[in-house]
Amino acid sequence: MTEFRGFGRVSTVLSKSRVYESFMTVFAYIFLSENEDQRVFLSEQQQLIADFAARIGLAIDELAIEETESIRTPFVKRDQGEKIINCLEPGDSLIALRTEWVLASAGDGGRLIDRLRKNGVSLYCVDLEENISLAS
Repeated sequence: MTEFRGFGRVSTVLSKSRVYESFMTVFAYIFLSENEDQRVFLSEQQQLIADFAARIGLAIDELAIEETESIRTPFVKRDQGEKIINCLEPGDSLIALRTEWVLASAGDGGRLIDRLRKNGVSLYCVDLEENISLAS
């Protein structure tokens, strides 16, 4: 189930001689675990991610809900993860509630973070309260 909503938020970028308008999209990634130990309900994840986004000055534009994938499947090979990766553009942000829901393993996580960083995409994990891709 995908619930991509909105058209992105307009932000103004200043350069030495021009003002550019660019579209920046903030994606929220919801992972609905079948494992009771890791389960956080949809409404709770939405609220926690929205609250975090507001604290750092962002608003959620798109929502992707992952329901049928294993936490061990690399993010880029998950149904919703692949769709998000294919939509991301420089300046976009991706927010997930828990780090382990995005970084399947150390190797896959490192490759994902490197890919996002090279593409100028920020990856925020609410549990760490950080941009772990260090893209700005």
